[in-house]
Amino acid sequence: MTTSKLVTLESFADPLHARVVAQRLEAAGIHAYVNGEVAHGVDPSHADVKLEIAEEDLERAREALATPPEPETGIQSAPDEKDPDEDLTGTPAVAERALRAALYGLLLLPALVGILFQLYSLWLTTKVSSRDEDTDGSSTRKVYLALALDAGGLLLGAIYARVVFLWVMSLFH
Repeated sequence: MTTSKLVTLESFADPLHARVVAQRLEAAGIHAYVNGEVAHGVDPSHADVKLEIAEEDLERAREALATPPEPETGIQSAPDEKDPDEDLTGTPAVAERALRAALYGLLLLPALVGILFQLYSLWLTTKVSSRDEDTDGSSTRKVYLALALDAGGLLLGAIYARVVFLWVMSLFH
């Protein structure tokens, strides 16, 4: 490996500007060194940030800086890699749906729809519990929480239905 003498290509008052020019040179395959950034941080009024390159790269660096950089349009040239589809039949997804159905059932409790959500949640929890695969702790907790919410929701729904039935019966007597 041959070592060559470093020469100052340009001096800057702002180290950020020096870094931007150094990145343009690096993109052109020319190694650039920014010297004086630390001194600029200590006393910006007296610091001079120098951009140094190898002496044999001097002509190439001037040519690279003379040509304007390619404008970035922000237009994507290649499509993004498609995310894999979520497995909606997997145990974690079914446990999540069971918990959501139980919560919706409690929110819609005064209506008959709430009881239907509770029954749907119970059906989903039986699907999860009948599977032979191992479930993670999160799925197990969701299933148990859904069962507890279902039990409470169905009990409250039964009490509500009984009250409504007795009220309707009192109207006809």
